[in-house]
Amino acid sequence: MSDNVKLQWDKSMDDMIDHVEAMSDPINFRETRELELGLELAFSQSQSQTHVISGSLKSSGRSSSDIINGSAWEGIIEYGGDGQPHFVDYAIYEQARGGDHDFMRGLAEILDTAMENAIRLHWRE
Repeated sequence: MSDNVKLQWDKSMDDMIDHVEAMSDPINFRETRELELGLELAFSQSQSQTHVISGSLKSSGRSSSDIINGSAWEGIIEYGGDGQPHFVDYAIYEQARGGDHDFMRGLAEILDTAMENAIRLHWRE
């Protein structure tokens, strides 16, 4: 079992609109930009919610995204592993403490809003 904490947020456009077949169109630039902005905002919030003692936990945070098969977007926020000045093997335990220690709290709502905005953009075309 890994000691890292990972929020993987992946939504295909098909899944988000009750599997409507019309949504099989490729994800476009505007939709992707909306999702990327949501990921950036969520990561920024996670950074601001991370307790800082040595700075290692906060510096171990990273985010990434990818488009899968042209029609699904995946965003990842992860904490643990390489951090400065120390390797972080306690991220999962810090988050599990809950409350103010849960540096991932509230992120799903930010990302869901980004997805809703991307869906609205899709239907405007």
